[in-house]
This record gives sequence, structure tokens and C-alpha cells, in this order.
Amino acid sequence: MKILANSFIWILFFGLMLGNVYVFVSGLTLSDQIHTFETSITKLRQENTDLETKVYKVESITYAASLAAELDYDKKTEPVFFGEHAVALNQ
Repeated sequence: MKILANSFIWILFFGLMLGNVYVFVSGLTLSDQIHTFETSITKLRQENTDLETKVYKVESITYAASLAAELDYDKKTEPVFFGEHAVALNQ
């Protein structure tokens, strides 16, 4: 009985050691994956910032004005009205 209990304790101890090694190696693997994802997120955030800057530049009035000057659009247009303004004047 004593030999059986002693061997069971050693088997349990060995199993716990193997489990601990497995958890440690899995933690290292997950750590590498997390680092890869964090690097990817940093690159995506920088790319997003660059794209936002380009969008703001394209949407800006100064960009439109400079583009209009390049294309020789100097004349301002007047609105064209068709008929009376009954809808706009709430009549």
C-alpha cells in the first residue's frame, strides 16, 4: 500500500511538472504572438493617421482653392432658380 501511494505521488508530481512546462512554453508562444499583433497595431495606427491627414488635406478649402486655381476656375457661379420660391418661402 505504501509503495502504491509513493509511486502515485511521484507520478502526480511528474505530471504536474510536465503540465507546468507546457503552460510555460504556451505562455512564451502567446507572448510572441501578442508582440507581433502589437507591432501590427502600431503600424496600422500610423497608416491610419497618415490616411486621415491626406483625407483632411483633400477635404480642405485651401486644397480646393489651389486645385481650382490650377484648373483656371476663377469665375464664381450664381445659383439658378426655376420658377418661384414657394417651397423655400414656406408658402
